[in-house]
Amino acid sequence: LVSKSFANWGKKQLENKLSNASNEHGVGEVLVNVAEDRFVSDLIHVLSKKIEQRTAQFDATLLSRLVEILKDRDLLKKSSKGYEAAKLALDLEETTLSCLELEMKDFETFEVEELDTVLLQLKEEDKSEMIQQVQEQRDRVASAEKKLRKHPFSSIANVTSEIINDGTADGAKLLSSLRFISGKEDSSRVDGEDFCRFAKSVVVLKRKLRKLGNANPDVDPETILRQSEELAEAEDSSWEDMIAITKVLIAYGCVVPKSGETDDLDRDIDNEVFEVTPAGIDVGMLSFENSLWCFLAMGGTWDVIGASSTFDEMKAAMSFFEDDDGGFDEYADGNEEATKLDGRTTNNENVKSKAQIEAETLVSCLRDLAPGEMAGYVSCLVTGDTGRSSTSSIDVFQRLDPGLQRCIQVLLDGTERFMDVQRQYSVDERTSNCQFDLSHCEVVTAWANGCTWSEALEISGAAPGDLTRIIGRALDALRQISALKFNPLRKKDVFSNTGFVDPFSRGIHPEVRRLCREAAIEMNRYPVKDPLPFEVNEEEIVDDLEDLEDNTEDEVGSSATESSHDTEEN
Repeated sequence: LVSKSFANWGKKQLENKLSNASNEHGVGEVLVNVAEDRFVSDLIHVLSKKIEQRTAQFDATLLSRLVEILKDRDLLKKSSKGYEAAKLALDLEETTLSCLELEMKDFETFEVEELDTVLLQLKEEDKSEMIQQVQEQRDRVASAEKKLRKHPFSSIANVTSEIINDGTADGAKLLSSLRFISGKEDSSRVDGEDFCRFAKSVVVLKRKLRKLGNANPDVDPETILRQSEELAEAEDSSWEDMIAITKVLIAYGCVVPKSGETDDLDRDIDNEVFEVTPAGIDVGMLSFENSLWCFLAMGGTWDVIGASSTFDEMKAAMSFFEDDDGGFDEYADGNEEATKLDGRTTNNENVKSKAQIEAETLVSCLRDLAPGEMAGYVSCLVTGDTGRSSTSSIDVFQRLDPGLQRCIQVLLDGTERFMDVQRQYSVDERTSNCQFDLSHCEVVTAWANGCTWSEALEISGAAPGDLTRIIGRALDALRQISALKFNPLRKKDVFSNTGFVDPFSRGIHPEVRRLCREAAIEMNRYPVKDPLPFEVNEEEIVDDLEDLEDNTEDEVGSSATESSHDTEEN
């Protein structure tokens, strides 16, 4: 959020800077000329590439002639004047034709019933002459149109429009340059008149830049134009990041669209309404760098919609080719069976997905851990690397107990799947970070098992301050996980036809939360725990002791009274 805020602030500052520069120095018109000149330069580059490629799409001879015109300022100027003259001639011919057709229409509606034979004959001769004039004028219009179509600017416009709309990288480049030219509402189409304007900009640009430089030595129109391009490209991607994260949350059962459509997440979900599941509520209660991944690491959820089915197919193919004894037919049969386990179940609803099997295996392994081992496992998710440890992660892993090693192996498989889903939905790399670090697993496990502070310092090799931070972060994570609300299983959460639990009702297993709670209690001791968290003055301590003595005397007196009453009753 902070980075997005500063990005928007910087964008606003750049907008103000460009606006002030345009108003104070009058560079607005020059910026238009610079943008149009840059478009012509990009077009020359693209056309030259087409000539070298000798593609069948365009005539190389024609392209060479057009590039020659675009590169020569004198030819550009001459062609611009020729196009304007041809366009003006066409407009005049069309205007004349409109007048003749209007006159012809009025002539045909004239009443001739009372005219004598001589006048009627004259009228027929005039009509015949009028029809001939209209036809001749139409021929002149067609000739003017043909001349305009054959003009080099018309050919350049047609070629440019075709390149822009062909969907290639060259077309995208021209389209991007064209969008920075003001007055071009439809950037996908250019005509001869546009190139007349572009030609004028190419011809007069150097003179305008020289005049602007003499009047304002500190102003560089090229720099201002580059900044305006950066401003146009600096789109706020916050909403795109939000949509990407939402799709991952849908895949892992944390939010559910009210429409119920979870099969196709490539569709537009901007206007979708969602419900937060119990798993989503739990993820929202955690405050880690990637809370969904930590929740997954504790067995709280899995890919419930089959978004990682392609990942399973890839792993199946890789595992097959690593096996030297297999054959292609065997792979085809095995892969067909494996696809039944990928993502959601397809034909057989009683078959669990691989993602669900991974999650249930992880929960089973976590439940077999001791509280100290659970503390070490959680520390791998949250403590991070201090950068001062020289111990190899492989060496640390080999010294761990087999049960904890098994948990880590299963987690790494689930993490690989989770990262694939995040990449599939284009989650920002800073958001999708899953930092798993074994460096401090040993010392946190030992501290939770009751080792002394000196022993912990010796095991970790870290400074006392660093070790306090490492153990404190692990302790805080254990407290967060153990404090999650218990979501009891209801009858509605079980599918009647299969007996399976609804994946949207998932949460962290109660036994896992109990282990986290016990580990947190064992770790919460000096010097991680401050024995005097608040300053208390001596007077308050004396008052508390006196109140305690009074309460003790009252309790003793009441006990003696009750004993005497019991004696009398006996």
